[in-house]
Amino acid sequence: MRTHTNSQFDVIPSVAQAVQERDRNQCFITGTLLPGDTDLVWMFPPTFYHLAGPTFSVFTQTVQIFVVSLSAAQGCKRIPEFFETASNAAFLHKDLIPFFLDNTFSVDVDDHHRVLVFRDMGPAQNLLPSHLQVTANHGLYDWYLREHFRISLKVNLCDD
Repeated sequence: MRTHTNSQFDVIPSVAQAVQERDRNQCFITGTLLPGDTDLVWMFPPTFYHLAGPTFSVFTQTVQIFVVSLSAAQGCKRIPEFFETASNAAFLHKDLIPFFLDNTFSVDVDDHHRVLVFRDMGPAQNLLPSHLQVTANHGLYDWYLREHFRISLKVNLCDD
């Protein structure tokens, strides 16, 4: 059962399978392992690739130059496919998903993966730890979490 109503947040099947194999339904925030309690989410939905920050702009220019020099048959990823990767998706407790997708809370990767809450979440807020427990090979690419955090700051502090 989907925990959102907008298909732009659906994780594509190939990525879903890779994340399932990597995480086995474990919530990346709470550590919950029960399959019925978690669902897949994008850290940074590919639909919103155009909102990615300046670092991504430099990266895309490099990729575009690279893609121009190679034929499509060589399998180069085109934008927004850069975002359609298992590193950009994870399982999340179903009670947290609407708040994550609405940027109510986010993770500050550069402050030891601290979880910050921007707006009231009601009882769901009790599920959040102060920091993520991250291992060296946790599978999530911090860049996507940084972008989620950057957008969350913009949405909550800049009134955009």
